[in-house]
Amino acid sequence: MKLVIDVKQGKAPTNEWGEIIGDVILICNDGTLAAIGEQNRQSGHCNCCGGDFPEHYAYAVIPDKLSCIEVIE
Repeated sequence: MKLVIDVKQGKAPTNEWGEIIGDVILICNDGTLAAIGEQNRQSGHCNCCGGDFPEHYAYAVIPDKLSCIEVIE
């Protein structure tokens, strides 16, 4: 089984406070991946005390329901 995730080039969407909206996977400038969630930032920092988001050139939004993800068997 494979999950198909739509990767978009550019900065991840943020709200008026600069927080990334929803759960995303960032493709960082150095080639690493960073998962960012509503309650968890890179390295386990919470939104209230976490540092800046890593520099990235693309992102993928992680849907909140499996039914929203294309599954290939």
